Amino acid sequence: KKNYNRVEKLIMNLGYEKEEHSKTFIDWKWRQHHEAFFHPEKKIQIEIHWRLHPAPTKEPSFNELWKRKRESKLTGHPVYYLGNEDLFLYLVAHGSRHGWFRLRWLADIDQMIRKDEITNQDKIILKKFQYYHLGKQNELLIGQALILASILLKTPISKDKHTYIGKKSRKLANLAITNIVEIGNTEFDYIKEDMNNAQGNYFC
Repeated sequence: KKNYNRVEKLIMNLGYEKEEHSKTFIDWKWRQHHEAFFHPEKKIQIEIHWRLHPAPTKEPSFNELWKRKRESKLTGHPVYYLGNEDLFLYLVAHGSRHGWFRLRWLADIDQMIRKDEITNQDKIILKKFQYYHLGKQNELLIGQALILASILLKTPISKDKHTYIGKKSRKLANLAITNIVEIGNTEFDYIKEDMNNAQGNYFC
């Protein structure tokens, strides 16, 4: 976080404005892990992170993440982003922490699975580092994410991932569905029926 002031100045000089923290939540400074900025004309939001997750959540060190980074080819300048396994676990942790109220987090997981971006080698690393992203509830939260992706987005879940699926992860998925319905005011009767009858038949 030592370079944060410099980054903040650069971003605000480009026309971005810092978003205020919620007035209804006491966001203690030691728990903060990012700051959000919004450009009023471009309608673009940028988040500056110095941690992946709020403290005191465990997470891999920066050096570990940097070793597994990927490079985007979309721009003329190198843009680095999380490796496959770290991105997958981050999406699971982030989505579960917020009750999956934004389906785009599941959409990202759906795309990673459909593109087969988690290779056999990645699965080894995934198993090794999932605790550092998700803590003791790692398998339950991964299972919840897989169930939600399968139910809501028809994501094909291969048999090698069935080890994450159990009664507790189904219960967590049910709670998330309720949260999604309440926030979005959406009718998901067919999804609730699928969840009630879920015995793994919607996995491939």
